Amino acid sequence: MRRQYDRVEAEKFGAYVRKLRERRGLTVDEVAAKLNLSGPFYSRAERGIRDLRKQEIVGALANILSVPVEQLRHVAGLERLVNPAETAARIRSLAGELQGVRSPNKNLEVYCHGVGDALEGLAASLASLWQIWNVGEDTKRPKVDRKGPVVSRKVVKG
Repeated sequence: MRRQYDRVEAEKFGAYVRKLRERRGLTVDEVAAKLNLSGPFYSRAERGIRDLRKQEIVGALANILSVPVEQLRHVAGLERLVNPAETAARIRSLAGELQGVRSPNKNLEVYCHGVGDALEGLAASLASLWQIWNVGEDTKRPKVDRKGPVVSRKVVKG
């Protein structure tokens, strides 16, 4: 089934992709060439005039822009992104239940408590990763030349 073109959605996705492209120091023509698209077509897509939200293009863009494909698919509206904060809360709830197990079979009780402790650690790690991911996207990145090394880390005092 072909998805219907939605100008507002295409504009949001295009603006997000443009922001990522500019952060990586890539030009419209460089990204278009890597996608086997014309520069003008890709430019119109970033402005929302054309729709880039196709599975194969989104996957290739994720590789070019060095972002998780799931994240880009979510922004494109192709996939619902699982909220790791919600998942961590569910895991913590399950961990609490397992840690509270009381059984005449002491081996089962010890096993449940161990699994509960492991799940608690997993939930904490997941919550930390979610926080790093969110903070990482909002911070200014250092300028990078086309080959990749850091050129400057200019700090502006306010």
